[in-house]
Amino acid sequence: MKKIVPRIISVDELLREELQIPPYQRPYRWTRKNVAALLNDIDNAIADSKRPGYKEFRYRIGTVIVHKKDADGRKMDIVDGQQRLITLSLLMLALNFPYAKECYPLVRFSACGDQDADHYRFDKDSRINIADNYRFIREWKSVNEGKIADFRNAFGEILEAVLIEVDDISEAFQLFDSQNTRGRELDPHDLLKAYHLRKMNEYSFEKFNLVRRWEDIPPYQIRDLFSLYLYPILNWSRKEKTKPFTRKNTDAFEGVNADWTYTYAERTKKAMPCFQINEPFIAGGDFFRMVEHYIVLLADLKREIDKIIDGWKVFQGDIAGQYSSTGFRYALNLFYCAALFYFDRFHSLDEMAVKKLFAWAMMIRVDMKKLGFDTVNNYAVGDTDDTYRTNSIPMFFRIATARSSRDISDLRIAVKRANDCAGAEGWNTLYDSLKKLMGV
Repeated sequence: MKKIVPRIISVDELLREELQIPPYQRPYRWTRKNVAALLNDIDNAIADSKRPGYKEFRYRIGTVIVHKKDADGRKMDIVDGQQRLITLSLLMLALNFPYAKECYPLVRFSACGDQDADHYRFDKDSRINIADNYRFIREWKSVNEGKIADFRNAFGEILEAVLIEVDDISEAFQLFDSQNTRGRELDPHDLLKAYHLRKMNEYSFEKFNLVRRWEDIPPYQIRDLFSLYLYPILNWSRKEKTKPFTRKNTDAFEGVNADWTYTYAERTKKAMPCFQINEPFIAGGDFFRMVEHYIVLLADLKREIDKIIDGWKVFQGDIAGQYSSTGFRYALNLFYCAALFYFDRFHSLDEMAVKKLFAWAMMIRVDMKKLGFDTVNNYAVGDTDDTYRTNSIPMFFRIATARSSRDISDLRIAVKRANDCAGAEGWNTLYDSLKKLMGV
């Protein structure tokens, strides 16, 4: 591979190139959520460029890899960067850039997504997303007329990209692979860390102190806190099924901007630093305090709860290592989530409430022959098949809407199955222990 020299180029200049989307490209998948994030990034970049001493500020949208198809290098296939470039083209079109279709080939290309799809090789899903995102940008434009001039100017003066041009298609794909596999992809909590640090630009000492304390926490503890506890609880408390916590859903923990004047934001400001898992917090330093708070709380709570469970002597006769099986761990973690959310709301460890939460979580293990996470997910929001499952309580929603801890300790939790035996014979010992625990 010959030496390739990337060049920094303004987005305006980049989109004036003869960019084309080759047939091997994947469909256009960006949604309104992605477009909203891009608009917000551009808006923030414009605001940063107006700060004192930031006259030369530039915002880099990323790296674009192209394959120069002809000898003179005018026509270029987009190898990497298609999603963002099409979206920027739609933005240009919606903001009525002068001579948009005439001077910017990709704008003309994207604008034809709905009319001449076969010629321009847009599949049905791409056309739907292009049309919907264009509508969204027009909606945004209708309430942001005062920003349009700044946005147009940003394409030439603020927004830039790293452009890598390659003559050989095999070299282009090698570069694409190296760009997308180089190093470890940032974990969601790493992205949240960077996001909230940006919200603390004026507090350098506090920032240093919070980062130092963050770095003292083992990364797996932070990862597990979000993926096993905070994110599932947040979803289940709304009667929504949860999903893996990835880069795509970090917005669930972006918090409330300190300068927002919405009524709920004002209430949030007054509430800090009293954290609640299903309630917002102030973006910036409070994010790091929240993580630290729940890391400590979870460890302390599990230690106390484990003492209580040990006293009940429920987990007896572990035949063939059942209590270390995946299904059992799902049920046990469901209980820890429920107990954490209960304590988070009421700061009480009422033994009757803990016992009810424990029996509720363990009964899904007793009910099922095999227990996977999809079943646990359904159970947590009360979406159950009563033919097989003894309880159908949306427990996290109940906790979220309870006025007092008694609302949970007074719940009726069923532990007597219709046929009076576990869904699988191996769990009958646990079933009998639960009945005894609940006085049945």
